[in-house]
Amino acid sequence: EGNEVYITFMLYDATPFSYDRIVGLLKKTKILVLYLLGIVYTSEKIVDWFKLDDRIKIKFGLPYNFCFVNSDFIIATAWQTAYSVRNINKRKGCKYYFLQHNEQVFGPQSLVEKTWFFPLKKIAVASWIKNLVEKKTYQPVKLVKNFVNLNDFYITSSLDKRKKVISMLYHENAAKGSKDGIEVIKKVHEYFPDLKVELFGTVNIPE
Repeated sequence: EGNEVYITFMLYDATPFSYDRIVGLLKKTKILVLYLLGIVYTSEKIVDWFKLDDRIKIKFGLPYNFCFVNSDFIIATAWQTAYSVRNINKRKGCKYYFLQHNEQVFGPQSLVEKTWFFPLKKIAVASWIKNLVEKKTYQPVKLVKNFVNLNDFYITSSLDKRKKVISMLYHENAAKGSKDGIEVIKKVHEYFPDLKVELFGTVNIPE
């Protein structure tokens, strides 16, 4: 209450040339020119996959000061955005880095690990991420675990009367552990033949 919140989707980030190389540089140049002409070059211009609070303002920006409002806080939410947040001036807010995974599974190890040493205040969603980064950097990391809003998710029927159902996220990224989950489900099914399994996600249905 009483705060203005912006979510800025980066059209590109201030990642090093060693990551983007010449093709990435040319693409960034194209996006910048179009942006200066008032054209937002992106395939997704609305958030329709999550119900956001209507008071949250959505923006599309570039890793330059003029794309961000002066704020109290600014938060990087991925290793690429950490490069952008590091470079903008202090008037854009106290800088934080929200660590949600060991993102070496998504980007080059050297570039991802480098972001852990940036002068950003760090917050991790899990103890193992906190311990990993602290052990590597000797810098403090605050722990704020993922939570469940019990106003949205609550028991509506007695556990004793429920059928045997397992719901699981399925994703093709190996880091999500979907294959391991399926192997466990197979073993559980041997003990409970009437087991029902419901997979959900954004990728194609597995065979």
